[in-house]
Amino acid sequence: MKMWKRALGILISGAILCSSMVGNFAFAAEEQEHVSTWDAQWIWDDDSTARNTWMDFRKTVELTEVPEKAEARLAVDSRYWLYINGELVVFEGGLKRGPTPEDGYYDVVDIAPYLKTGTNTIAVKAWYWGPKDQYASYSNYSSKKAGFLFEAQIGDQLVISDDSWKVKRDEAYLDDTKIAGVGQPNYRIPAYNIYYDARKTEDTGWEEPGYDVRSEEHTSELQSPFYLVCRLL
Repeated sequence: MKMWKRALGILISGAILCSSMVGNFAFAAEEQEHVSTWDAQWIWDDDSTARNTWMDFRKTVELTEVPEKAEARLAVDSRYWLYINGELVVFEGGLKRGPTPEDGYYDVVDIAPYLKTGTNTIAVKAWYWGPKDQYASYSNYSSKKAGFLFEAQIGDQLVISDDSWKVKRDEAYLDDTKIAGVGQPNYRIPAYNIYYDARKTEDTGWEEPGYDVRSEEHTSELQSPFYLVCRLL
C-alpha cells in the first residue's frame, strides 16, 4: 500500500509539473512578435551571409530635450554592444536564438540616462556567427542571415534602424577558421574564437560623438530573419 501511495504521489507531482511547463510554453508562444509589428527594418551591409563577421553601425539624433524614459528595442543575430554618446550601455547583448529554431529574442533597455540635449550618437557593434557547420556551435540556431534591428521612442521622435544608418565592417576581427593552425572551440560551445589583429585597425572612436563617417556606407535593409520574443534588461 505504501509503495502504491508513493507511486501515486510521484504521478500527481509529474502531472502538476507538466501542466506548469505547458502553461509557460503557451505564455511564451503568446509573447512572440513578428517584426512586421515594428517600424524598424533589419539592416546590415551588402553581404548578410558571411559568417563570423563584425559590423559597426552609427546613427545621430538631435534632441531639444531629454525625456524621463526612452525604451529602445534591439535584436541581432548574434551579439551586440550598444554605445550612447561614447558610453557603453549594453555589453554583449543578445542571446542564443530560441526558444524554438524560428524564434529570436529582442532586448528592451532604457537609454534616457545616456542622452543629452543636442546631437546624440547611437553606435552598435554587432557580431554575426553564421550557420552551423564544423566550426559553429550545435547549441545555437542560426537564422542563416546577419541582421540588426533597433527601435526607440525618444520623446516625440521615433528612431528606427533603416538605410539612413551608417555601417562599416570591422576588418580587424578575422575569421580564424580560414587561418591554418588555429584551434577551434568544442562544437558544444556556442561561439567562435575572437581573433583580433590590431594592425588592421584603420581608425578608432567610431562610437564617439564627432567621428568622421564620410568613409562609411549606408546600410542595406533586409527581410526579417525570425520571430521575436521580448527580454527585459
